[in-house]
Amino acid sequence: MNDGPLNEDPLSTEDNTTELNGTKPRESRRVVRLIGLLLIIASALLAWYLLVIYLGWQNGQVLLEEKRATTLTEQINTQLDLARQDIDAQKYQLAQRRIDWVLQRSPNQETAQALLLEINTRQNQQSTPRPLTTPTATPIPLPTPTPGLISDPADELGRIRQLVNNEAWEDALSALISFQLQYPSYERPETDRLMYAAYLARGLEMISGDQVTLGMAYLDEAEKLGDLPQEAQDYRLWAELYLAGIAYYGVNWEIAALNFRELCLSAPFYQNSCDRLIESLVNLGDQFAYLQEWCPAESYYREASRWGAAVNDQIGQATAGCAAATPTPGAITDTLTITGTLPLSDTESAP
Repeated sequence: MNDGPLNEDPLSTEDNTTELNGTKPRESRRVVRLIGLLLIIASALLAWYLLVIYLGWQNGQVLLEEKRATTLTEQINTQLDLARQDIDAQKYQLAQRRIDWVLQRSPNQETAQALLLEINTRQNQQSTPRPLTTPTATPIPLPTPTPGLISDPADELGRIRQLVNNEAWEDALSALISFQLQYPSYERPETDRLMYAAYLARGLEMISGDQVTLGMAYLDEAEKLGDLPQEAQDYRLWAELYLAGIAYYGVNWEIAALNFRELCLSAPFYQNSCDRLIESLVNLGDQFAYLQEWCPAESYYREASRWGAAVNDQIGQATAGCAAATPTPGAITDTLTITGTLPLSDTESAP
């Protein structure tokens, strides 16, 4: 019996080494292939995800443009209806402001052009026919009210009538105030009528320009002498909304937007109300975005976009933030199963 170490076959040992060395390269190739396949799948999923996002964004842009066009169409139709009512009420100046606003946004709007032609036709019919040959006009100096004491009230009243006819409202009002102080009973109904006309006309000029507060004060004085026409009441309401919005402009954007929203709907041509509404809404969205309250920020950005604001980037960021912040409904976990039986006490739980 040979108790010495067994002699191993060298060929057998070489074969085992070759087999082991061949297995490792095959396993490495499998791992590389698997990793490559996973990368391909991940790339395909990422490409699909980006495509879905792009298509969703593109669809959102189309919807925003449709909403913006719908809002503008509604505004135009509203202003045309109101202009038609103004023409019937012979408020041609207000009707023309509405029509001008429409034509600035839609120059080929046929209804607006027809209404503008109707205004011109009516005004021409009401005006005095001009002679075929127009004589050379000699400039007539504008009369001035008598300073100080008035010696002849009849002569002074004639000058005041001419001031009113020439629409020199400030001079007419100054003269009328002085006249009524010196002659409170002389032709009082007529002087009140002239003062009412001067206050009303000058108030409308101011309230539709850059002297809104003073214009409202003039209309208040006119109202003391007679009922205000609907046009003046409309302007006073718009002025109140404008002043309320301006009072909070840059201080409380939410209250400012509330007032300018109503003003933009009823009188978009007044004091750039729609532009001020857009600025208020965008600033509201920025405030909520700064606080990372994306859902209300998205709402204000979208409303601003419907009025014509270019805030597509802000909408995209707010939409993504709102979606990430909104919890997805799912199954409720970590709950006990309801068995319909009361839990056992410590003494009853174990024998």
